[in-house]
Amino acid sequence: MENKGKKKNKTVTILVILGAIFGLIMMVFVAIAGAGATTTPMLTWGYAYLDSIPVPHDSQIDVFIGSDLTPSGTCNTSILGRYGSMIINGDTTRYGEELRYTIDGYPTVKIGPDSGIFGLENQDVSLHGYTQGVAPSGNHTWSFYDNGFSPKHLPDYFTGTVNLSQIDNMPIEIQGVYYFDDVASTWLFWCQDAPGCTLDILEGGMVADYMIAHYGSCEWEIPLQ
Repeated sequence: MENKGKKKNKTVTILVILGAIFGLIMMVFVAIAGAGATTTPMLTWGYAYLDSIPVPHDSQIDVFIGSDLTPSGTCNTSILGRYGSMIINGDTTRYGEELRYTIDGYPTVKIGPDSGIFGLENQDVSLHGYTQGVAPSGNHTWSFYDNGFSPKHLPDYFTGTVNLSQIDNMPIEIQGVYYFDDVASTWLFWCQDAPGCTLDILEGGMVADYMIAHYGSCEWEIPLQ
């Protein structure tokens, strides 16, 4: 009976030691994780439009990191149509996540020069917001001069697509629309009535992602639906 008691006490002692070791390991992991997630606030500023009109003084700009529901930064405009030096509070674990902006609670589309991604560098991000949630439809004009290749993009506020198969007003000076597919590492191509086209649609919200080949000066009205 005495030997059984000693064995039981020895087992309990081993379990206590193992538990203490496990606790120390967990503390080390927590310390490492905490050390890696350092707070790194960044600044953002830019122009702000609501329904294509510069926002008035004292409009509220909020910015969210990723899918967060609570803003990581907020400020009120002090200059007509512009917000400035808003602090975004986040840590290094959020690097690379998209920044979402609102103007007085209305969602916005970000326009250049910076992309609106949380990171180390401060960013100039201008905003277009619409009280109806979408930008008004209509035509967008691309203007070309002389011969060559010109980078073009649709308005950043445009969230729809343009079906190229329905385009019937391409000027004769346009020789083709090109788009580089990063995934396939190849150029996609479209030209009205040309065989073997590999580009089907144009999308908005891109900055100079389409390369247009043209021979001479012309204007091309792209219908936005």
